[in-house]
Amino acid sequence: MTFSFRVKCAWNTVAALIGAMVLLPVVAAAAGPTVRPWTPPGSDSITTWAATARAGFRAQAADSITPDSIEPFERVGAIARRWIEVLGRKRMEQARAIETALDSLGFDTEMSQDPVLPGFVMLVIRNPHRATSDAVGFFFWFRGEHVQEQAMALVGGQSPRIRVWWVGKADLPYEWGIVEKGRGIYGPWHFSLLRLTADGGMWRPFQYEGNGPALGACTDVSWVDPDQDGTPEVIAYSTVSDSLFTECRECPTLLHQRMFARRPAGFELVESQRVPTPYATFVAFVRLLIERNRTGALRLVQRAALVDDAFTQGWGSRRAPGTWSVEEASPPRWPDRMIFRFRDGRDEVRYMVTFVNREGRIVLNDWQRLGEPTPPGAKATPGAPKESR
Repeated sequence: MTFSFRVKCAWNTVAALIGAMVLLPVVAAAAGPTVRPWTPPGSDSITTWAATARAGFRAQAADSITPDSIEPFERVGAIARRWIEVLGRKRMEQARAIETALDSLGFDTEMSQDPVLPGFVMLVIRNPHRATSDAVGFFFWFRGEHVQEQAMALVGGQSPRIRVWWVGKADLPYEWGIVEKGRGIYGPWHFSLLRLTADGGMWRPFQYEGNGPALGACTDVSWVDPDQDGTPEVIAYSTVSDSLFTECRECPTLLHQRMFARRPAGFELVESQRVPTPYATFVAFVRLLIERNRTGALRLVQRAALVDDAFTQGWGSRRAPGTWSVEEASPPRWPDRMIFRFRDGRDEVRYMVTFVNREGRIVLNDWQRLGEPTPPGAKATPGAPKESR
């Protein structure tokens, strides 16, 4: 990730803004004062800035952010800053209205706000006319009652999520963590950690792409604070595969979870594990059979006889890729019943496997063979389930 930090002083042109004009109609309550959500003020200056920014975005010819291409992003950032100033520190819980107002002007923006400290806001601005362009993230925070602003170039800029926390040191009052996604469905996630200078006027990079946690392609990334100590952790989920298994399009996949925690050198990986789902339990069970680990397999079944039966069925003898196929899961998320097709090298056999929760652990409850074995590739003959034992 390329960082382009710019600390911006108060905009001289902001002084030219005309007084607030409520854009949305307000209906007075029949009795008592009406509590109204904040709406952005209108002005000729903002209209001019918006028109200039839209023209600048249309004229952008390169994807990278340079001194020549950043101007339209700065114009949108200036509008956002003006509205934050009007909103004020005490009403920052309503700052989400700014994203909606900016999008109504024809811009492509996405806001992330700290859930505990709403005075810290990150606004990502993307070129609405050039999907491949890098984005720019604008940080807004308060020093006293004055709005501070800083910009950072982003390679991804999708689904930004931030957390800010108090460190309490004289030379390090706050830290700001950012996770944001690259373009596309499977775009990689990026992590950044910034530190506020002692005077509260600038955020300096401490961790960033190539110098911090490598999140990579994930299904989801989020900030959590399970121990409620005020310093959050990062949880990243990603799909993984096992060469023995293939899944139908609607079927669950294997999920892997990683947790990153704040250490003296920055955020580091502290835990990595397979998410314990019914499907993960079955995959682990088959792998233990192949390893001839009967003791481990016994911990994943409701009854010991199931392990012996699985060996009899030949589940522990096949290592070829695609030996198993997941054909159905019910319900699709966190199923208690799944249908697998097993290829033993000569025939294909379908099994309905059920799961149960035993003392907080997902285990195999039972399975039944569906119909008769069929030659590889042949269509299975429907029939009543047959007990495997």
